[in-house]
Amino acid sequence: MATKWKNSLLLIASVILCLGGWLLTTVSYNRQMFTEGDRNYDEYVMRDAIYTEYFLKNDLATDKEDITKEQIEMYRTRYGEWEPS
Repeated sequence: MATKWKNSLLLIASVILCLGGWLLTTVSYNRQMFTEGDRNYDEYVMRDAIYTEYFLKNDLATDKEDITKEQIEMYRTRYGEWEPS
């Protein structure tokens, strides 16, 4: 009879430890994802604003550039020639 109680207590203790470990892992993961998610979003917004400002300044500052034959050849080499369907 004592062996049955020991086995059931051991089973209950192991289930409690497993559930506790799962709970701690879940809480830790969610906390990490929440804080990193905010930081990644802020970095994305800042990076997007910097790129937008950079490209707007460059687009407004320069006039249209002429396309050279070398650029056309590089394009054709990379993407192939256009063929109508």
